[in-house]
Amino acid sequence: MAETDARTRENLSSTNNDHHKKAGPQTHDLKIRPKFAPGTLGELEHEKNMIADGRRRYLDRQGNKKVWSNEGKPRALIDDKVVVVAEALKKIHSEEIGANHRPFAWMKVWSELLDLPQGAEVMALAGLSVMMDSVARNATLNSCLVNLGKTLEMELWSARLRRFDKRLAKRIEDKVRRDHVSMRYRVKAAKAIAGLEGFREAAFKPSDSVKLAAPLLSCILSSTDIFEIWDYHTGEGKTVRRIGLTEEASDVIAEANYSESWMEPMWQPMIVPPKDWDTFETGAYLDPSLSLQLKLVKGATKQQVKDINRRIERGELKDLLDSINLIQRTPYTVNSYTLAAVHWAWQNEMPIKKFPQHEHVELPERPEGYDDWEPAEKKGWVLERRKKLMRNREIDGGRVIMYHDLSTAFFLEQYDEFFLPHNMDFRGRVYPVPSFNHHRDSYCKSLFLLKRAKPIGEEGFKFLALKVADLGDFEKISKAPLQDRLDWVIDNEDKILQCGTDFAGSYDIWSLADKPFEFLAACHEYAKVCEHGFTYPCGLPIGLDGSNSAAQHYSAASRSRDEGAMVNLTVTDKPQDIYQVVANKVIEKLNTDDTDMSRLWLDYGVTRSVVKRQTMTFGYGSNLFGFAEQLKDDLMKPLANDVMKGRLDKHPFGEDDGYQAANFMAKIVWQSVNEVIFKAAEGMSYFKSLADICSKDGKLMAWTTPLNFPVVHRYDQMVGKKIKLYLHDRDTGIRKRTQVTVLEKRDEHSAITTPDKRKNRSSVSPNVIHSMDACHLQMTVLNAVDNHRIRDFFLIHDSFGVMPADCPRMFNAVRESFVELYSASCLYTMLADQVRQYLDDPDAAIFPEIPEKGDLDLDEVLRSQYCFL
Repeated sequence: MAETDARTRENLSSTNNDHHKKAGPQTHDLKIRPKFAPGTLGELEHEKNMIADGRRRYLDRQGNKKVWSNEGKPRALIDDKVVVVAEALKKIHSEEIGANHRPFAWMKVWSELLDLPQGAEVMALAGLSVMMDSVARNATLNSCLVNLGKTLEMELWSARLRRFDKRLAKRIEDKVRRDHVSMRYRVKAAKAIAGLEGFREAAFKPSDSVKLAAPLLSCILSSTDIFEIWDYHTGEGKTVRRIGLTEEASDVIAEANYSESWMEPMWQPMIVPPKDWDTFETGAYLDPSLSLQLKLVKGATKQQVKDINRRIERGELKDLLDSINLIQRTPYTVNSYTLAAVHWAWQNEMPIKKFPQHEHVELPERPEGYDDWEPAEKKGWVLERRKKLMRNREIDGGRVIMYHDLSTAFFLEQYDEFFLPHNMDFRGRVYPVPSFNHHRDSYCKSLFLLKRAKPIGEEGFKFLALKVADLGDFEKISKAPLQDRLDWVIDNEDKILQCGTDFAGSYDIWSLADKPFEFLAACHEYAKVCEHGFTYPCGLPIGLDGSNSAAQHYSAASRSRDEGAMVNLTVTDKPQDIYQVVANKVIEKLNTDDTDMSRLWLDYGVTRSVVKRQTMTFGYGSNLFGFAEQLKDDLMKPLANDVMKGRLDKHPFGEDDGYQAANFMAKIVWQSVNEVIFKAAEGMSYFKSLADICSKDGKLMAWTTPLNFPVVHRYDQMVGKKIKLYLHDRDTGIRKRTQVTVLEKRDEHSAITTPDKRKNRSSVSPNVIHSMDACHLQMTVLNAVDNHRIRDFFLIHDSFGVMPADCPRMFNAVRESFVELYSASCLYTMLADQVRQYLDDPDAAIFPEIPEKGDLDLDEVLRSQYCFL
């Protein structure tokens, strides 16, 4: 990386007073959280409010005799049931004490917990809160039980610490409750301090946690009408058990006011610029009790943390830290036009592609004469009802997420600007911390505008027009040459202006777009430019997107001209479409396969969209099973939902909702992709061979990106432990025996765990490519700031978003950085050299041959119109 202009980067920490004028009335009557004062004091108040949201799930034991914390209003459903569950817990405990059978393993722990001050209420609140979390996350029964057990474990550990040293316990408890919000970091901090004082206890295994939590969960199921356990059938003969809401509880949630909905997210956007990352543990939020819970790299191993800290101290990660700090300094504002449209569509239950559904699918009543039906008829009716019930479970999660998004958006709309703190994963990929962010669904992405809007200018207007065409993608216009796209915009300008000025009246137009709400946002800005001219300050983010990012990286590393051309790394008159190439190959294979299933697919039609996700994820390690699951999620399930809603008379791929057809097509697509992107397959095989060498030597594979970020590739061996439990069955009203399987590390309590050779081999390819596309993004940010006068970003891994006026310069910056990344060194040689450094005896290892290079001239990337557009 060339030397950077530090003053340029530092100067971007300040913001000016120019901001995008919001358009359109606020068409809502919701109760919005009060606006905080502007500036740093307001942000600190905002963060204290986040802390209160997190803390209200835990008891305030310090001088508070009530059951729950006064720092925030308890969730209405939990509020009503804490005492009920607490009494039920006491009753069960009393009955078990007097029972004649041998005591259960959990009884001793329960006795300790219930002997605590308000111990039953502590257990009840913990159980209800964890189960609510599980519903929102669509979590499995297994993970819910493990999380609940870990929560109870901390209460037990705390009680034993108080018996060990009451004053030490009080000091630790005060400190961790003051400094940390999440249970995870309270546990970590408390155990670290207690260990230094001589108090140590072994942590529970996940299997022990499950045994401890099962009777509590069963008690909540039997004493309340909030939760139930439901079965999700994958279509592969597998059944996954999940925690869900009862119909009654779901209706309460659906009718709740936005500002009172449960599961308020703790991590929120900020109303002042985030604190710069300068160490591994200090950055983003201003309040230390929030900031200390975030790490620069989430999911980092101890080895990686140590390496990162050492490199920060030596100044080797300055460029990388600069890039993430520049990204999170970008100020945003809410797009009031699309916010009003999203709210309108949600309230009026408008059917829109990939938009959450408001109302449940109606469940059929058992028909008259059901008892006289044949067993096969009964089974068919039960399966059909189960499909609708499963769909309602998905709707429950969507409701909660939509409430959070709308509540957050209306809250942020009160401010001139807001910010998204960022951090990275262990591969260096950059992510926003708050759940309300532009990496999310298309409707959420449409709610963002870049605050420091610039006059759009003539060139910027062309980029906006191209984005209008691409987001609508009517008649697949996004695959046409640039001039054809601009001509389409001119030919359809009346419809575009209608969408940009009246979203309700133009619903029949924009709802059919490829990305409806993003298309609507672009139409609105287009209409504003038509009204005000090229001086109009437009802050709509325009993404310059990679053409299958993984294939682009493999093509550049291998210098493959053929594959590079398919992903637009070469100069062409019109855009190349690798997805259509794969689709054509699939059609060719179906035509030579004279079977009913092939004819069924040919009759339905194999388009680029059918194979797009499989082709896109192939270079990231997706396998045959993954291909099948993607087809089920992306195609078969939406078709099944259309049948449920009455939009289709029957599923076009049969009564099994197309699962057999998905498995069949996955094999055809797998064969086709391997033939089309064969250089990527070579590259993945090479990476796996390096991982095998490391595993054989007993080492973890690790590498350093060109920006000096150290990646540690580690997956430990896990074993499945079957546990038999008794849980309350809502239908029968009694406890039934069930079984759950919990994954544990093979060496759970050992300082040195056993690496999973198979997982380390299968995961190495996506991790290498993710680390390279992350490095490309970071290099592009530095290049854009230092050499192209760009300071506002809207980045999503391989999508480089800036405002229209900055698009011509970002168009060059992203290409320059890509060429710099792959011109400096050979990716395959770089990895092999680094692996040799980690081995005890590198001369004894048999390294694979580096994939043969092609004749791709990387300088063509600089002249390519379509590789990032």
